[in-house]
Amino acid sequence: FENERVRISEIRFTPGDSIPMHSHPDHFVYVLTAGTLQLSHPDGTSAPFVGEPGQIVWIPAESHAAVNTGTTEFTALVVELKPLPND
Repeated sequence: FENERVRISEIRFTPGDSIPMHSHPDHFVYVLTAGTLQLSHPDGTSAPFVGEPGQIVWIPAESHAAVNTGTTEFTALVVELKPLPND
């Protein structure tokens, strides 16, 4: 779903799946199925993200790459907030 204020997408990572470096505005993630992602940032740092079903995580605008380092498919809804007109 997308309109002038929000973009909502479902993400699915099977074990070993990855996505290259990309950017998000302020957003939150609603975890649908448990899983583990390794998130890497442009400055070379990385950290695991372990998601549990029903978990909601707020993430300020950032760039990252991700890989599913777990043994299960990870699925979540990503809700990106768009700036107000005149922001």
